[in-house]
Amino acid sequence: MVPKKALLALVMILPLTVIGFSVLMGGAALMRAMNDEAGGLVLTWIAAAFLMVGVADSLMLLLVLGMRALNEPDDRDGPGDGQG
Repeated sequence: MVPKKALLALVMILPLTVIGFSVLMGGAALMRAMNDEAGGLVLTWIAAAFLMVGVADSLMLLLVLGMRALNEPDDRDGPGDGQG
C-alpha cells in the first residue's frame, strides 16, 4: 500500500514545478531582453531542471495512483453481478 504522505508530496510538488518552470523561463526571457545572455542561459538550464523534475513527478504520481487503484478491492465483482 502506498502511504498517503507520499501521494500528498507528489501532488503538492507538481504545481510547484510548473510554476517554477514558468517563472524561470520568464526570467530567462527578461535576462535575454536585457542583453545578458549568460544569465538567460543559466536560468534556462535551471528551468529545464524544473521541467525534468515535473515530468518525473508526473510519472511517479501516475505509477502511485495506478498501484493504489490495483490494491483497492473491487466491489463490482461480487457474486450478485449479472443477475437481474
